[in-house]
Amino acid sequence: MKQREAIQTVIIAGGVLCLILLCGCIEEGTGKPPDLSDMPKVMAGDVLIITGDDFSEVEATAVDELAAYLNGTGEIHLDIVAVSVLNRTDLQRYHLIVIGTPGTNPLVGEVAGVVGGDEGEGRLILLENPWNPANLTLVVTGSDAWGVRAAGEMLQDPGNLSGADMTIESRIISMKGRISQISFGSTAAWVVWGDDGEIYLLQGAGAEGAIALGEGVPVVITGYPTTTTLTIPEGGEMNRHRMKAIEVIRAENT
Repeated sequence: MKQREAIQTVIIAGGVLCLILLCGCIEEGTGKPPDLSDMPKVMAGDVLIITGDDFSEVEATAVDELAAYLNGTGEIHLDIVAVSVLNRTDLQRYHLIVIGTPGTNPLVGEVAGVVGGDEGEGRLILLENPWNPANLTLVVTGSDAWGVRAAGEMLQDPGNLSGADMTIESRIISMKGRISQISFGSTAAWVVWGDDGEIYLLQGAGAEGAIALGEGVPVVITGYPTTTTLTIPEGGEMNRHRMKAIEVIRAENT
């Protein structure tokens, strides 16, 4: 009898202990899987951005813009390192943001596998850190450098983020128009004057090729729309104006 009572006591005590542990788990965490809508607070603390070694100016812009945004949140302490000089123990110590395509950053392929998609299509993947499940890893990638750029920009708009694996639509546009040079006092700029009346400043590595097609010539410009600041003299003062711009990927005569 005493032995039976002792066994019952152990069982009850074990059940109480399990209940306490269970309550503790519920208290400390939500139990839900990582979700992009919780960015950036879900990665609050020390974060390591890992880039490729040989990446384009487009990806460099994506890294710079993302780093500026995350630093501005006040929730993240950020460091940036190239994959070739990465200390592998850091993979365990930090939350990770792996940025690039599998072609420019091999760690993207190691974590996310094959990344496909149309030109300019991006992808955001949030998952447990493969080297330390207590931390998180965010992959900012795309079908190409423009897709990486689009994914990075989407990350700066947390109200439109959801799930753990999100495809970002391509932001690349094609527009018909004519190349023109416009002047604002002593300031001149090359633009594409669209057939729809929209005006975009020509920027990026492809701008020179677009201008070379000739002023006034009908063209099709394919590029990444953005905005830029143009300083224009007005009434004896230099004023800054935000204007539409397009980073030219391709330019063709029509």
